[in-house]
Amino acid sequence: MGARKKASWSGQAEPPELAEDPEPPPADLSTPVDLEDTTVSDVDWSGMRAFSLTIERSRIERSRLTGASFEQADLVDCELVDCELSGATFLRLRAKRLVLRNCRMTGLVVMDATLRDVRIDGCRLDEGTLRIKEGRYVVIEGCELAGTDLEEAVLEDARFAQCNLARANVTGARLKNVRMEGGTVEGLRGVAHLRGTTISQDLMIPVSLALLIDSGITVDTTDD
Repeated sequence: MGARKKASWSGQAEPPELAEDPEPPPADLSTPVDLEDTTVSDVDWSGMRAFSLTIERSRIERSRLTGASFEQADLVDCELVDCELSGATFLRLRAKRLVLRNCRMTGLVVMDATLRDVRIDGCRLDEGTLRIKEGRYVVIEGCELAGTDLEEAVLEDARFAQCNLARANVTGARLKNVRMEGGTVEGLRGVAHLRGTTISQDLMIPVSLALLIDSGITVDTTDD
């Protein structure tokens, strides 16, 4: 029964109980950073190098992490809204009840990721690399994922809805109870590894064509 409750997660991080007089966010991330029960707005961490970043019960909004690099990051009960993470790197990421909304993350690199109850909504995540070693109850909706590398991703009870997956790579993915609804799959690579996925009816022909192309089969569309 517990699994059923988890599966119905609403896609909202727990509201942060903000401190009455929160400390300002650190300008330097070279030492371990812990943020709890706070809202961070309009901070610029572009190009920063951090060994350890822990954020709990907090909201990050309109902030820049362009090209930032994190050795390890733990994000629990958090929301990142309207943030810029293009070119950022997370070498080890643990996220639980995390919401990413309207963020730009072109070229994002995430390695060794453990995700549970994560929602990515209306984000640009094209040409990225997502190495998801364990992902459960992950919802990605209305996102740009063109050219993104999802090779060997492990996902269970997950959903892609109205996403652009053109030229994305799912080779070696291990999927269980995953749904794909709408969007674009033109040029999707590794489509044979979608075993364990349920697709919406409108994706039946595009996925079939991608499977033929990925198998090296050419369809002759010329008239006799």
